[in-house]
Amino acid sequence: EFSAMQAPPQLTVETAKACFNKAFAKFELPENQEQLKNAVIEARAQETEDPAQQQSNVINKVLPLLTPMLAEEMTEYGFTEQTLLMGMFQIQMLLAADPEFPEYQPKIARIMSGLQGKFD
Repeated sequence: EFSAMQAPPQLTVETAKACFNKAFAKFELPENQEQLKNAVIEARAQETEDPAQQQSNVINKVLPLLTPMLAEEMTEYGFTEQTLLMGMFQIQMLLAADPEFPEYQPKIARIMSGLQGKFD
């Protein structure tokens, strides 16, 4: 039922930065990077000729791992498992509009690449 859906909290630029920095630190932990890379390898091992299907396989493997990794940081700012993704988009939008955005751009790009299964 639609009315049961919880609206994500509205962050300020400052809280978005704080939340992002904590979540990014968690994403960068070697054990988390290893877990995500292994999920990507597993997803790519699934036989498919279709690049869109392969990308979908990667996202379907990575997203369920990423959610619990970032859940603690996101719940600290009022997000739930259901609103986590909306929160990530909100943070990205707030940071993109901030004058300090160039400082965050490489980190955002790393997370987005990770979601696509690209790790350096």
